[in-house]
Amino acid sequence: MVDSILDLNEPGRVIEVTECEALELGAFEETALSEVEALDASEGWEDADGCEQ
Repeated sequence: MVDSILDLNEPGRVIEVTECEALELGAFEETALSEVEALDASEGWEDADGCEQ
């Protein structure tokens, strides 16, 4: 999980974690967006350097 937890600091990244890891990180069920809607919303995002993710 250590590698995954560091990747959480990068905006726009999708990180796979186990259910136990998610609970340890304080995860909750998102009810505002579906996974597909969230992925669609992150398309075309640019970082501070102007590089598309």
